[in-house]
Amino acid sequence: MEFEIPRRGGRIDAVLLIRDLIFVIEFKATRADKEAQRQAEDYGLELLDFHEASAGRRILPIVCAKDAKLAIGKLIGSFGVAEVSCCRPDNLTSTVAALFELYHEPASERSELLLEQWLSAPYAPTPTIIEAARALYAGHGVSALSQSEASREHLERSFLAIKQTMDRAFESGENTIIFLTGIPGAGKTLAGMNVVHHSPELIKAAFLSGNGPLVSVLQEVLAEDLAKRTAVTRAEGRRQTRTLVQNVHRWLDEYVDQQPQRPPLERVVVFDEAQRAWDREQSKRKFQRDLSEPEMMLEVMGRRTDGGVIVALVGGGQEINTGEAGLSEWGRALLERFPNWQIAVSPQLLAGDASTAGSCLFESRDRIPSARITEIADLHLQVSQRSFRSTALTQWVEAVLAGDWKGAMLQMEQMSQHYPIVFTRDLEAAREWLRQQSRGKRTRGLLASSGARRLRQYGISVAERVKEVDWFLKPAEDVRSSDFLELALSEFGVQGLELDWACLAWGGDLTPENGQWDLRRFRGTRWETVHKDQARAYVLNRYRVLLTRAREGMVLWIPPGDPRDPTRDPRRFDDVERFLCDCGVRSI
Repeated sequence: MEFEIPRRGGRIDAVLLIRDLIFVIEFKATRADKEAQRQAEDYGLELLDFHEASAGRRILPIVCAKDAKLAIGKLIGSFGVAEVSCCRPDNLTSTVAALFELYHEPASERSELLLEQWLSAPYAPTPTIIEAARALYAGHGVSALSQSEASREHLERSFLAIKQTMDRAFESGENTIIFLTGIPGAGKTLAGMNVVHHSPELIKAAFLSGNGPLVSVLQEVLAEDLAKRTAVTRAEGRRQTRTLVQNVHRWLDEYVDQQPQRPPLERVVVFDEAQRAWDREQSKRKFQRDLSEPEMMLEVMGRRTDGGVIVALVGGGQEINTGEAGLSEWGRALLERFPNWQIAVSPQLLAGDASTAGSCLFESRDRIPSARITEIADLHLQVSQRSFRSTALTQWVEAVLAGDWKGAMLQMEQMSQHYPIVFTRDLEAAREWLRQQSRGKRTRGLLASSGARRLRQYGISVAERVKEVDWFLKPAEDVRSSDFLELALSEFGVQGLELDWACLAWGGDLTPENGQWDLRRFRGTRWETVHKDQARAYVLNRYRVLLTRAREGMVLWIPPGDPRDPTRDPRRFDDVERFLCDCGVRSI
């Protein structure tokens, strides 16, 4: 009774273990409505994915309510979570008996479930960043929020390395910058939030990001959660939580423009996606500041004489905006303008690897200030948390974007059974596939590149302003929500966040030509090829972001095109289909 589901913070009303079967029972006072059925189904999915003793079992969710209409759910596949059964209290026993007769396998290899073993089995969920934010600020530690033993160990070791480096800075009074690297979805943002939440009470800390949608969504989530857990109003919750998660541009506005000499209140700031900080030209264009954001961050935190700390979270291939300075600007600033700062860094950031898209902190190894650098292996996260069903997704995406179909096929062979990637030329078929896959309360949504301007003909307008807070947080029945599958979000809105299931609408900005990707932008009434290296990187990075947003699987919708419209050439989209087939993507 009341079996706790840590990831959702909820409890299953009753669990029955009968031989080889697991029954998940949700009791409701009157009706077995859709919300109740989604809740029961979701509990079953949680057990299947994250409870060690429930993996590979047949899980049978039941909603028992006074006015429920009797229904026996079918099992989808040979094991897993069945469709939700419904019954009244007076026929609960007969419903359980009927399900047992249907799905119990006396000769099955799946052994009989033993109560004590089942209760003591590890439950290791992998939360979305939204769920992680709720859990962290409700008092859960980061180790309780990671799905695998490997990812837990990496997060704990990284947190310890950051904490020890911070403690040395506090003791010595030396300003220190700590660079944490990791592959996409490894939990860098989670690690950074953990640093802020678990900093000593007297050490004021803040999480900063230039990603406006991420900041807005996290602020609203934390305010909403605080209002539910305490007596404060939603407005008061917003006021309190905005000091924890802040927009870096507004933070700099306070300390660079309004109070240019004052030391910051925070002794520790965590800067998410630090490689996306603006260069000098963009800062001047936007705010008339003749300094890059790395220079401003280092100058402001350097005003503290008691050991100010910057924790810079660094991903690779995530730069999608004009004026994003990249890692080298941090290295240049540290070498030329801030020679007294101590630097803690992962080896990957000095050498450059796939996790940093080949970028290095210092452009030349001859310029590395060895006396000021501490190399720490644990400042790199190399186990993906986002795509918990397959750690090969990142490598598959990299191979696809490199035009390496053979490498992509090898990665697909490793993940095809656990992480489905499929394609279709029919947008409604893509929506229906998402609806079938995203059972329970698993999230789904449409994604499209901001450069895919000609998708407008199919009802997908990447130029339309979408309110990300509504898209991510509204219930499935709300037309503004991602689950309604009406509004598509671009890489600008979804970066740093994630869905369980996604449909990526493939645009005309990335199509094959003569055996390699033709990267294009739409100008006026026609497409033109992008030639500048930086602009080409932005196009690839859009798709790198979009292709790594789904945690459990995705469908790629390839438009049919129209021979009457030169901006939607069917031949180009046919070539996309052929290439993705070569990469192991199957049609639905």
